[in-house]
Amino acid sequence: MTTLTDFRPYYEVVARVGQARSRLRSTGLMEGLFALITVLCAMVLVVTLAQGYLRFAMAGRLALLAIALATTVIAFWKFFLVPVRYDPNDKEVARFLETRLPELGNSLINTILLAERADDWSGVLVERAIGGAAAGAGGKAVDGGVLHPSLRGSPIRIYP
Repeated sequence: MTTLTDFRPYYEVVARVGQARSRLRSTGLMEGLFALITVLCAMVLVVTLAQGYLRFAMAGRLALLAIALATTVIAFWKFFLVPVRYDPNDKEVARFLETRLPELGNSLINTILLAERADDWSGVLVERAIGGAAAGAGGKAVDGGVLHPSLRGSPIRIYP
């Protein structure tokens, strides 16, 4: 029977994944706020131009107001509430980091999966795999996978 209560490398890997999760959430939140502000500014511009040039009657103004309110609610839901409410688990964050940083291989996800079923495997195998993952998952490498400059313009969000 294998226990990971005093196995420090496992907790180092979990701490790195937790740091990456918090960075991903804050990055997603900032992207969402920026997108929300952009949508709201564009909506105000379109509504102002439409009202100024098309000279709507009362029914047209009410329809324009309803469209503006619906756009505001949808943008708030999609760009703010979804990123705030989404909390990725360790497996999702590990898989995300491994796709962004190929040099990690499958070490992070393997560590998490092995730790979940540590009782089914040999203690030596689990300790070696987790020790290798802890050695390979340096803090700078993991942080680079979340905020690497070459990722600008690519979707960083991991929420659906």
